[in-house]
Amino acid sequence: MYEKENPFISTVVEPNVGASDKDSKSMDAEATVKTASDVASSEDDKENAQRWKYIFHKRLALERELGKETVKMKEVMNMIKEAGILKTVCNIGKCYEKLVREFLVNVSGDCDNPLSQEYHKVYVRGECVNFSPNIINRYLGIEEAGAAELKVTDDQICREITANKVRVWPKKGKISSGKLLVKYAILNRIDASNWVPTTHSSNIATRLGKFIYSVGTRTRMNLGKYVFEQTVKHAKTDAVKFPIAFPTLLCNIMIEQRPSLVTIVDTPMKRESPLTLH
Repeated sequence: MYEKENPFISTVVEPNVGASDKDSKSMDAEATVKTASDVASSEDDKENAQRWKYIFHKRLALERELGKETVKMKEVMNMIKEAGILKTVCNIGKCYEKLVREFLVNVSGDCDNPLSQEYHKVYVRGECVNFSPNIINRYLGIEEAGAAELKVTDDQICREITANKVRVWPKKGKISSGKLLVKYAILNRIDASNWVPTTHSSNIATRLGKFIYSVGTRTRMNLGKYVFEQTVKHAKTDAVKFPIAFPTLLCNIMIEQRPSLVTIVDTPMKRESPLTLH
């Protein structure tokens, strides 16, 4: 991991002792220019600097490639392809941690507000990146017309994913993974790692259950909307326990629009070994 540097600290120019008044004035002007270019406004700077503290400590849930034995499971792979999420498990691409965190720090709380000038825009490293549900869906190859809201009750979900072993979603809010059908047990392993990151894959919460239900029933979901909403949440909450999902997907969307965002200081993150399902 990179050092805990704060990208929102302004450059400070030390006075040149012994310089002429003319030189001093020139240096003062230079310092003013540098400060203005580094920080759009003092208020924005303070807000982003504060947000950086939280973003830095959030767990970045780096996606894992599927292992060879999983790729050979035709039924599982067909479900993933039809859901339009193949790019999140195979040939994922490179992820640059610092770039992702800087992107999240600069996601405005008004990014989802149609009346805001920052609607569906994120400014990172001096570049404007267009960011919206439709842009995410297009990158994944999901047709906008087919990206619909999933309308299903929690009870319908639990009956499907457990083959009626559980007919009503538990009041405690979670279903044991041991009750899942085989295909949903497999999807659960992938889901907990790449789609709805959690360290508690042995118990299925409603959000995770809804995701594997959608994939397992081959119901085309509006994944762009889901990813967008999860990302904007980082701009609206200081909860450190809320993990950063789909970091490589965010990187790919940024780099596809602005390749120059990746600089020599950025190094790809090292992924864990491919995900096995044994």
